[in-house]
Amino acid sequence: MKKLTLTAAILFAAISMVKAQANANSEVPGTVDNTTLVGSLGITDMIDLVPEYQVAGNNADTWSEFENGLNFLEAWPNTPVGGNDIEFRISATRHFHASVKGATFTRIGGGDPGLPASSFKWLVYSYSTIPGGAAENGFGTGNGAALSTSAQNFLQGDGCYNKLFITRLSLNPGAAYGHLGGTYQGNIMVTGTLAP
Repeated sequence: MKKLTLTAAILFAAISMVKAQANANSEVPGTVDNTTLVGSLGITDMIDLVPEYQVAGNNADTWSEFENGLNFLEAWPNTPVGGNDIEFRISATRHFHASVKGATFTRIGGGDPGLPASSFKWLVYSYSTIPGGAAENGFGTGNGAALSTSAQNFLQGDGCYNKLFITRLSLNPGAAYGHLGGTYQGNIMVTGTLAP
């Protein structure tokens, strides 16, 4: 009986082995076998532009500021130390451009035509932490470049996470002359765009 049971067990094992071989991809005997695994990875385009503060300003109230212009101070009127710097952090999954677009600063309450975008300059002060970073269109030289009401690229860089760049916004020398006293407001639009 033991012999019959052992024979049946050997026969069952042999049949199972033949079935397993029949289901395999390759039936070629050998000491190595391989197969290809097809992998799939999704990559999502992302860009994030975050200012340290979303307000900046200043007050032209000295002859020097009328004559020589003035820098906007970040978080004005509660400006922290180093407030001449308007700081942004950018994260991008690949090469990007940052652009700036100015607007006419109009007087609250009216009565004045306002200060056009060209009365202001935008300077790229620092972008050293951005991989492949470079200032564009003269915004990183001298005192910066005049703002326009159409978007102008001012910075480019490669894919990165939470990298700092610093800008300055200033009123041109003499631009405050000839305007009524009061508060003038305008929006400066800063945009980060992934390169095509």
